[in-house]
Amino acid sequence: APLTPDVKISYEPKKFNSTLFRTSIYRQEPSPEVDQAWIDIGVHLSVILVDEDKALRAGFSKGHIKTPPAAGGQYYANVEVFHQLHCLNLLRKTSYWNHDYYANLGEVEFVNEDHIVRLHADNCLDALREQLMCTADIGILPYVRVRGKDRAYPDFPAATHMCRNFEDIREWARNAQTGREWTAHLYDPQPGDIVLDKIP
Repeated sequence: APLTPDVKISYEPKKFNSTLFRTSIYRQEPSPEVDQAWIDIGVHLSVILVDEDKALRAGFSKGHIKTPPAAGGQYYANVEVFHQLHCLNLLRKTSYWNHDYYANLGEVEFVNEDHIVRLHADNCLDALREQLMCTADIGILPYVRVRGKDRAYPDFPAATHMCRNFEDIREWARNAQTGREWTAHLYDPQPGDIVLDKIP
């Protein structure tokens, strides 16, 4: 559950710009500068401390890890959006592991040359980053101990999310789809149609 009482939520209009050929810092070749850009948006942010009443309202249990009573008895928590960005960054770093398998299949996205597949993957990564930052999930994750381990672990199943019904959305999209060959039905541009000079 989100910590909305503590977080001032404001909204701003923002145009996403994860176009195919645009190169944001987040999708460039690996380098210290690229890694720093990801760090700067919060992929390594540490845990926060949450007062007990807020933690319990967010779905934590009294058994989740907290500071000692003398130190305030606050609960350790991760803010969801930064965990999600961390996961996306990890996928960015590890994506080459599956490449050969799919390239050898030569299907769907992999019918293209490697440099186009790379552009496509970078485009997708940047689009997901923009969406994660736009919707910024402010839910929090508690921590637990694990017997025999000397560190704390996020208790992922403890977090409750208020979600859109994905099955309804998927069913709607399935029923509304036009089919994979929809571009065969394109007609010549008409006056007033947007025609760009290059692929966005």
